[in-house]
Amino acid sequence: MARDYVRPGIGRKLLRELVPNNRRVLINPDWDDLSNALAALQKRCRKHTIPAPALRRLYDATAEEDFFIRSLEVADSCPWHFKYDLISTRVAAMRLGEGLTAFVLERTNTRPGDTVDPLIHGLTPDDVDFNAGDWLEATLLLVWPFLTDVDIEQMEGWAAAESMSRYVVERDKKRAQKREAARGSRRVAADRRRFMAALLPGCQGRLPQIVGELQERLAIIADEITAEGRSEIPWSEAKKRWPGLTMKFKDELIPRLDARNYLTVADMTAVERPSGLSISAGRWTGAQRQFRASQLVLRVNARGCFEELLRNDPTVRPLIDRWTSLNKGLGRVHPLTDWTVGWLRVHIGEGWVFIDEIQSDPLETFRQSAEMAPLVDAVSPNWHLHGAATIHRWAREMEFGFFMHSRESLLAKPGATKSQRKWKTYYHPVAKAFGLSSVPHPAFRTPILGDA
Repeated sequence: MARDYVRPGIGRKLLRELVPNNRRVLINPDWDDLSNALAALQKRCRKHTIPAPALRRLYDATAEEDFFIRSLEVADSCPWHFKYDLISTRVAAMRLGEGLTAFVLERTNTRPGDTVDPLIHGLTPDDVDFNAGDWLEATLLLVWPFLTDVDIEQMEGWAAAESMSRYVVERDKKRAQKREAARGSRRVAADRRRFMAALLPGCQGRLPQIVGELQERLAIIADEITAEGRSEIPWSEAKKRWPGLTMKFKDELIPRLDARNYLTVADMTAVERPSGLSISAGRWTGAQRQFRASQLVLRVNARGCFEELLRNDPTVRPLIDRWTSLNKGLGRVHPLTDWTVGWLRVHIGEGWVFIDEIQSDPLETFRQSAEMAPLVDAVSPNWHLHGAATIHRWAREMEFGFFMHSRESLLAKPGATKSQRKWKTYYHPVAKAFGLSSVPHPAFRTPILGDA
């Protein structure tokens, strides 16, 4: 028989909120338990149901030695022309530990035009983008009322060991796994900050938070003015000291001037992050790394931008589908999500961060397509500058140095792009925006670019 929930202190009322009527959670069920749960969930449902044979194949697969996680959905998306939500069944099966397997069955609503998200993404530890912290959080969110403290501690211990192993130099990997796993999982579960520090050694437990180009550049100026013992600056002086910034963002800055034509530190630091864009962080252990250590991948995603375009012009829907379809295909070999515009790969050293690559496969694919121009024009001008600003702010907050490739160091790197157009499109604008200059660095044979 499947295990019932094991936390009596929760009470039936709270349990109904944690596990609503449209969801079933079973731990180590036999086939009769599972098939009965599916039948009860889909009772009186005529459309978009999962047939018992499909669930049986998933159930049998959990007995395989290398089974880890798998999701099953009836439909890929709710068609855009539907007038109502698509109500369908989705299932997830998860190996949680030694001798512990969970099944989650659910009837879910999907809005017209949206995809039917899996209950949990089916990445395994062998996948490049697998993140043990995300796995732990996602699985516990679904099944924790049915797990004992011992079960959860075992999961946390495994996640900690898996996470530690991915952020050390390869030759130290096995030694680090044993050392970090031995420190115990309670520390990881108790302190999110220390857990992030374990994922990104030396980064003080921080992950980047999205910052816009203007937002970061004004914050730097505000710090400079404050260091001078001032809280404001005349517009005439600002134009002389920062001509590039004041010219580029003239339309944004002039409305911020007070009646005396002064720009205040308070106004500079009140600039909001760019709308329509978001970031997500991942790990890269693939080709073209400047150093052997794992790198942070910062993806710049534009779902908000595209949804705004769609609200204003429903005819762009096929263009958005082309974009997300391209990214799905490229995602097998590149660090992309469906909505990614481009990414920055970052090496984290001791007291310094280094942008090793700035790349956009969808923009490179669609840049000369007149049909795709509405999407390209919406995201292409500044995505890489916002991404670099995010990394720059992250480095400043940690008091780390900020560096990136020079043209010479990029040309000297095996496998890196030799395209002058890509250099001028992606790299040079970042160097110009943040005033980077050529500097020597002991890790490079040729000068790179860094803060003066």
